Amino acid sequence: MIVGPDGTGKTTLCNALVEQISLCSNVLVLANRTGATRPGLLPRRKLRGSKLEPHRHPAYPRLLSIAKSILYVVDFHLGWLVRARPFVRSGGWVLVERGWWDVLVDPRRYRLDLPQWLGRFLAHLMPRPSLVFILDPPVEVVTARKAQLPAAELVRQMTAWQQILPRTQPRLHLDTSRPIEDSLRAATRAIDDLVRAAGRREAANRPVPSGAANE
Repeated sequence: MIVGPDGTGKTTLCNALVEQISLCSNVLVLANRTGATRPGLLPRRKLRGSKLEPHRHPAYPRLLSIAKSILYVVDFHLGWLVRARPFVRSGGWVLVERGWWDVLVDPRRYRLDLPQWLGRFLAHLMPRPSLVFILDPPVEVVTARKAQLPAAELVRQMTAWQQILPRTQPRLHLDTSRPIEDSLRAATRAIDDLVRAAGRREAANRPVPSGAANE
């Protein structure tokens, strides 16, 4: 999963990772720039306004926000069971841009007015990503790239990303003010470490043949 405020380079890193991973495996990308990331099995209403101004409209009323959030969660789980899980079991990778935690960090983007406790509860119902890449370049670099959010809001969101994920969630912070090759190298190295760790766990859990135990 790739997260961070607008302008930190999520799409750039996502595209680079897709190109890198696809050299040896298949990649399924779940990325939605204007709404909560979800596979989209359930119908969705087309959002009003420009995609370049996701914070333009006011939040939905509280009850409607809660209903929409539950719809997102149900849709994600259906999509995970029908599309993503079989894809992963066949050896593919699922790369998510933003994800549900982004709703809690930047609720205005999604026009949602949720109690913080409910957002966190719904987050814990979602499948846990194996690794989260948190993009946090210097604020002045982001404002020079894409002055969509005030500097104070960027600082708030970057601070929120430092605090909001569960403590047990594996993560890697990337300074995307550096060349994309540096971030890609660090991200790829972290993914390789995940693959090796998963291989060691699988080998440790593999049953030992009865004949081998007596050798």
